[in-house]
Parts: sequence; C-alpha cells; structure tokens
Amino acid sequence: MVIKKVETDEDANKCDNLLTKLLAYESQFDDNIKKDYQVKDYFVNMYNRKDCVLFEAVEEDVVGYAFAKTVSLESGPDISKMVLLDGMYVEEEYRNKGIAHELIENVKMWCKENDISLISVNVLCKNSIPYNIYKEVGFEDFYVNMKMKI
Repeated sequence: MVIKKVETDEDANKCDNLLTKLLAYESQFDDNIKKDYQVKDYFVNMYNRKDCVLFEAVEEDVVGYAFAKTVSLESGPDISKMVLLDGMYVEEEYRNKGIAHELIENVKMWCKENDISLISVNVLCKNSIPYNIYKEVGFEDFYVNMKMKI
C-alpha cells in the first residue's frame, strides 16, 4: 500500500468516484444527501491548489483518499492556521488495515510542512465508525453543529 499526493487528473477522477461512494454511504445518516449524486471533476479542480491537499491510497488502483483544505483566512481572526479534513474514504474491502490512519498521518505531515497547526473534521453523529477513527488518532470533540427541518 502506498499513500501519496494525487498528481494526475486520472487519479483525481478516481477520488471523485470514491467521494461519490462516500456520499451514497453518508446518505443513510443524512436525509439531505442525494444517494445517487455523482461527483464529477471536483478533485480535478482542487488537487493542484496550494491551499489544499489530496492524498490517495494505492494498492493496484486507488482504494482510498483524504482531502484537506485550508479554512483560515490570512487576515482573519484565527491565531493558528487550520485545515478542514473535508473527506476521507477507504474502499470497504481495504478497511481495518490502518489505511485511514495513514491517510490522516499524511495530512498531518502536510500541515506541519505548511505551518498549519490545527485540523478540524466534521462527522455525522450517527456515523460512529469514522468518529471512532478520528478519536483514535487524537481528534477531540470541539464543536456541535445542529440542524432543524422547517
């Protein structure tokens, strides 16, 4: 298993396919996510930007990804620069092999290289598997986001 930064449009499109699977999976926890939504050209437009990073886990093909983007403004009120771990997914047959931990570790290294000292992540309350993974690697409960149907 190799974890590396995405460097081609082809691999970025493969990560789009994994994001499509992530959204379909998360739709069971959030009725505002379209289960059949198809992601197209999202990561192609993101992976070369300096304010974000897209890592891929490669066996014979791309089997997982992690995407993080800077959310702090240079002239904003934040003391420390922060990124949002905005998506992570590992194909089901490759889970429980430490790939998610390795992807997060690569995001952490990228943050250190870019003088970023905080990482945030959003997790759906009913989706306990990633919540537990994030806790295992050191994330702490910090913020509660609520919604209401009207």
